Amino acid sequence: MDTTIRENNRRGVVICGSYGYGDPICEAGLTAMIEGFRNADPALSITVISGDHKKTTETYSVNSVGEYNFPGFLRALRTCELLVVGGDLYRGPDDVKGFRRRISWIRSAKKAGCKVMMYGCGIGSIPEEQDRALAASVISGCVDEITLRDETAAEELRALGVKAPVPIVTGDPALAVVPSEGDDLDRSMEALNILPDESYAIFALQSMPGEPEAEAIARAADANCRTNGLKTVFLCDGNEAVRASEIAAEHMETPYIIISGMSAETSLGIIKRAGLLVSASELELLFAGSAGTPSVSLMGLSGYSADDITERAEAALFRSEPDRMADAEALRRAEQGNIDCACRMLRIRRGDAREKEDGPVRIAFFVNDFQVGGTQKALVNILKHLDSESCVTDVYYFDDELFYELPHCDQINYIKCDPLPYWCRFVFFGLLRIFYTNPFPDKQYDVAVDFGSDETDCSLMACSVRARKRVMFVHSDIWQRISEDRPFRTMWRFSRGKYRCFDEFAAASPGIVESFRQSTGVEAPVWIVPNYIDTKEIFEMADRSVPFRVDEDRYNVCAVGRLCTRKGFDILLDEFERAAEQRSDIHLYIIGDGPEKESLREMAREVGSGFNVSFLGKQSNPYVYMNKMDGLAVTSRYEGQGMAVFEAKALGLDLFVSGDLAAYYPGIHCTDSISGALLVADKHNRSRDSLEAYNRNISRQLCRVLGVKEL
Repeated sequence: MDTTIRENNRRGVVICGSYGYGDPICEAGLTAMIEGFRNADPALSITVISGDHKKTTETYSVNSVGEYNFPGFLRALRTCELLVVGGDLYRGPDDVKGFRRRISWIRSAKKAGCKVMMYGCGIGSIPEEQDRALAASVISGCVDEITLRDETAAEELRALGVKAPVPIVTGDPALAVVPSEGDDLDRSMEALNILPDESYAIFALQSMPGEPEAEAIARAADANCRTNGLKTVFLCDGNEAVRASEIAAEHMETPYIIISGMSAETSLGIIKRAGLLVSASELELLFAGSAGTPSVSLMGLSGYSADDITERAEAALFRSEPDRMADAEALRRAEQGNIDCACRMLRIRRGDAREKEDGPVRIAFFVNDFQVGGTQKALVNILKHLDSESCVTDVYYFDDELFYELPHCDQINYIKCDPLPYWCRFVFFGLLRIFYTNPFPDKQYDVAVDFGSDETDCSLMACSVRARKRVMFVHSDIWQRISEDRPFRTMWRFSRGKYRCFDEFAAASPGIVESFRQSTGVEAPVWIVPNYIDTKEIFEMADRSVPFRVDEDRYNVCAVGRLCTRKGFDILLDEFERAAEQRSDIHLYIIGDGPEKESLREMAREVGSGFNVSFLGKQSNPYVYMNKMDGLAVTSRYEGQGMAVFEAKALGLDLFVSGDLAAYYPGIHCTDSISGALLVADKHNRSRDSLEAYNRNISRQLCRVLGVKEL
């Protein structure tokens, strides 16, 4: 990876097109582009111009600017080395304003000193002569490199009169989407009622079929099922496709299912396993081509009959697998020309960019202590799973008291530092930086990470050491902390300036990103990096012996965390009391310690449920106790993303999470009534979840943030 600082401090890429509007082809192309850039250079700053910038930020963990926020676009260009234009330059009669906006972006980027690339683009049939002249002028004068999705786009470009730069026909970026595979795909398919070893044919419709076409699709699907043993699966990429599939399915005699709402990766995985694809959708046909799946295109085929579809299907199935796979490989290889061209423009060496050419990545972590807490445990899990061959890590801390067992190896060094005087917290951060002397002037890092984020000591040292990039991990909802936490609110006045000193941020969940941006005003990239869960350790510790028993005839619920206002145990006791009034066979166990322990004990006695509530105190091994429970309850006033929820999920416990915490726990079912959920909860056989997909996603994100090999 080229780790040199580029000219004029430009080290980023801005991607523009028609993103954030839900078009599955555009979003699949954007997914592939982002993955391509991240694989090439994990430290590269990526900004996407989007019609829904909040959703784009949450989905892709990139910095995003609204499509109509031209000042924000200009600010992004200041640190941008390359503007990438994706998708179609002109998308049809309803896209005239969008076309002109994209042209203005290209011209503005060139004026700002950026390189410009059209990336796997389509051109479209631009009807107005003045718009054609505008496109030709701007492309010829402002675009440095052009790659196109197909020969049709090349012909359109020549018709516009563009002679330079000379375009390269590559392929649609969506072809680079990596399919979901293995256990992850098995689970996704089972959730959609498709058995992983089941033989099936996919029918992907896009618009409403007329009555003759609907009958033709149904008859062809029935014939294919009876002749080839392929069950019919209607795969849909939107509400209109669902309705079109329902219309066709009404005429069917053989079994079928209709599925929708999948990610591009899951859709491609399902298509790759299919025996046949019959489609009127460009996206699905692209996927089939890259996967080597036999396919029949209904695009441009009007008035088709069942015999037409059946004959085409038989021809596709008859074609040999080696020929199909050779074509698929040729498509994928051609598409790689897109990212190859972009990397040349950015002077990035393709290949495994996660490892520096001149040795391992040097990382510095700064954390206040390793006492009990989710932040500390999250860092311990990261340190345990960093690749020792690709990175050397220094961990700076300020308190000797240890609660967790720290990983030790030759590539991890722990450095105890003297904390700042307490009064420093009430000095503006900018002044502290001026007068603070770096205690380790001989240390040089690729990445300096403030993992504590709340502590002035951590932030000041992370901003003072010599480092190419500075990253802060954000663990909680800052706006809620300002509202609820008086000490934090007091120190916030003095510390808020520190956020301008970091290049990137990592947020524990999507739910805290918008709050963080509004509170700090930062525009730097914010990655979504949830807490890594070490399920191997959890399962081993959960199976240990402990002299503790629960009443198996009761429904036993636990809550885990520091006994403080933020964690909302008083709210939980109120909810539990309401449930216990109608259900006597439930028992609550609270694991943890903190300043509110005695007041919570008194509250449990006063509400009359003291005999149904047990306080187990702080435990070095909470998992052995959690393993004996039926569920876990969480009623925090605010969060970032508590680790206990996913630790309980790994152990197979029922989860009772307050509905107002849903933004912090994507993928977890939350409830607006903990007491109501407890009333209907029932004991069942628990099954453990290794959280492979969850951890794999975190591993990829950490790789990008830290620039190291995946965990």
